[in-house]
Amino acid sequence: MTAKGALALLLAICLCIGLCACTDAQQAIKGDDGLILWAEPSGIKYLQNDEGQIASTAAQKTVLQIQMAKNETEAVQLMLYARDAIDCYDVTVSDLICGNAVIPADSVEIFHEYYQDYVKTNQASNPDLAGGRSPDPLLPIKTAVAYGETSIEKGNNQAVLLDVTTTASTPAGIYKGQVTVTADHKTYTIPMEVKVYDIDLTGAAQLQTVFSTYLVDHFASAELDSSQEMHEAYVDFLLKYKMSGRLPFEGNGGPEKFVELLREYYFKDGFTAYAMYIEPTGSSYNGKASNVNLSLMKEYVRAVAYASLEDKVNYLDKAYTYFTTDVDEPASEAQFLRAKGTVDLYFEMLTDCDNELRQELAGTEDYNWYTQVVSPVLTTIPDVIPGSYDAEDIKKYGLEMLTACPCLDVIGDTGYRKVLFETMTETDIWMYTCWGPVYPYANAHSSDIPMATRVMGWMCYEMNTPAYLMYAPSSYLYLEGGDTMGDPWDTGWTGQPSLGDGKITYPGAKYGIYGPCPSLRMVAYRDMSEDYQLLQILGKLYEQQGLDADVALQPLYRKIYTEIMTVIRDAYAMEAVRTELFETIVALQNGLDLYYADIDMDIASATLSFKVDEGTQVALVAEGGEKTVLNADENGIYTVSVDLRQQQSVSMELTR
Repeated sequence: MTAKGALALLLAICLCIGLCACTDAQQAIKGDDGLILWAEPSGIKYLQNDEGQIASTAAQKTVLQIQMAKNETEAVQLMLYARDAIDCYDVTVSDLICGNAVIPADSVEIFHEYYQDYVKTNQASNPDLAGGRSPDPLLPIKTAVAYGETSIEKGNNQAVLLDVTTTASTPAGIYKGQVTVTADHKTYTIPMEVKVYDIDLTGAAQLQTVFSTYLVDHFASAELDSSQEMHEAYVDFLLKYKMSGRLPFEGNGGPEKFVELLREYYFKDGFTAYAMYIEPTGSSYNGKASNVNLSLMKEYVRAVAYASLEDKVNYLDKAYTYFTTDVDEPASEAQFLRAKGTVDLYFEMLTDCDNELRQELAGTEDYNWYTQVVSPVLTTIPDVIPGSYDAEDIKKYGLEMLTACPCLDVIGDTGYRKVLFETMTETDIWMYTCWGPVYPYANAHSSDIPMATRVMGWMCYEMNTPAYLMYAPSSYLYLEGGDTMGDPWDTGWTGQPSLGDGKITYPGAKYGIYGPCPSLRMVAYRDMSEDYQLLQILGKLYEQQGLDADVALQPLYRKIYTEIMTVIRDAYAMEAVRTELFETIVALQNGLDLYYADIDMDIASATLSFKVDEGTQVALVAEGGEKTVLNADENGIYTVSVDLRQQQSVSMELTR
């Protein structure tokens, strides 16, 4: 069988991969009483009251469209604009049908977006969201209706999030259904389409995420419940959005209980990291003063190591250490020296633990498995220290053993990044955001659009950083003048300089829900993790060819964020980039067999190096149709050069 296809490679400005599907902008659906409905991507947010500007100027779509993989969850927003006041609205969705295949209606979660007032705090980092009420908390639509939250004032927008989940067994195809809005006993409909690609995220490597759910008093202040069960509810809820919190463990039950919980959580989807238990009590280790109880910590490491041997599962491979109460964001010389002492003593403890286990296991059937599998991980359990410190400080104070968690604006400095990556291997660098950086950098603040959070998964993949850390997800308890600062649902302020810092969940107790409710940023965190999995899949396809996917991905990265890590805030660009990524993976899986190896460009010329599968013939095609067959070098690499002073494109034909 012979398959032929012509590829036009635009080399003058950029090189794009895959096929891009486009949908023309259409007019919004308008109800006869003035209710206006349209669709928007999940990565954007609009103010509640903008005097009807968005309703008349947005790139409005009359179809709620989603593109996604198998075993993925992806969202789209339904926008409502009320030209007349609405006392109560409700939203339902039908089954989504593709031939004989169905995505059932109960696979679509529907959320009322709750709006917060950012004017009072005057802290919104994104200027587009600084002038009024902006959405972040998500309340299940049925709960919102039951609690009377679904009125819309005349002249206001109201966003609704529809979150669709597929499984590994969902057949590829385009699924169609209908969303129904009931507003004051009148009914409106808008079609919904979900395109499922033949790509399965099951088993794809996930981005490690670290969300420190250790502030029990914080979520208890709003839930009025500090029980183990409530802690578990929060940890389990985070996992639903592929976010790992600390194990729900406060020291009760000792190492035995810790291992029991680890066995329970280790294989859960989304569980990618856990903190080794620490008691922040002053003590000593090997005769040296310590601000944490390292002798007790060793007992926990040993317990996990023995559980690993018993189950033949290396439970330590998801462990990390975060000395939050001892070393965090060092800046002064005294703080760096303190960090140096803690880091050195910590790794001394791990080395001692390893030596003890080797002696105890010598001559047993577990010895080889321990030394080959467990030991290399045990002796390098990451000790993460966030901050904006300079890479030169790492060398100056001898801190190369730590796992650096620099803020994105620091990594955005390409000169700093070069020094940092020369000082440490990429896997010793994790990504971190807190109250900084702020707009225009990627961040996790409620005062920015969700896309600014989602792109961080792409950034992690580009820089080969395996994990992202956020110091807390549920910090409701901040005090001002001795009083709590009000309802967490109504304000993005957490006492930090940036809105939403440390708070990405919302307490369910206010609405009779046991455990937390999500936010638009939680959806974005999940999406950033799933995008990371998609990038991993593409990377594996390239690895099979002995190539790096970075060259092919560079044009996609630059469409959604800059080289210095500032975000190009275009949610439609994110949708288009995902389309290119999907189409490229499918094409490579189905035999397109063209992989970019290198791109070299200057003002006058562009050279493309690429590889095709064995048995594929490559020919240049001139404007008149004349073909010239190309030959590969000894490594199977083809090279095509273009003189940009004379032409800006070249056509090739691949024949198998």
